[in-house]
Amino acid sequence: IILGNSKLGFNASLGYRYYAIKSPNTNLAGLYLSPVIKYNLLRSFDEEVFDSEFVFSRRSFSKSNLFVFTVQTGYQFVFKSGLVLDMFVGTGFGHRSFASDQVMSNFDGQNTYDTHSFIQKKDFYVAFTTGLRIGFGSQFKSKK
Repeated sequence: IILGNSKLGFNASLGYRYYAIKSPNTNLAGLYLSPVIKYNLLRSFDEEVFDSEFVFSRRSFSKSNLFVFTVQTGYQFVFKSGLVLDMFVGTGFGHRSFASDQVMSNFDGQNTYDTHSFIQKKDFYVAFTTGLRIGFGSQFKSKK
């Protein structure tokens, strides 16, 4: 039986694109280089009862933070129909931290026994990213 389960998250990213080779039809197409900074936060709370007579239960809270810096290169196509295809690859580094607090309870009919555990991890890592973005937009060419 799940008594409660909630998750809350936040994601933010910021990047800039330098188009080294631009398409003649629009400013936002062609080969680009892009530094990107990302931040993710995820918090979760779970409470479960494993027995219908409330003999065994578990409550846990966890928090995860992720910070990533990558440099991506890619090519963006903008078609006359408004379809946008963006293929990219990148590499960089990141830092992640994770903390979990968990309490497990057993009830033997007379007494309740609680087991408490706390886990905390932090590390740096090398990040690789690749992907394909698909969207719709309008073409424009700035007048200079």
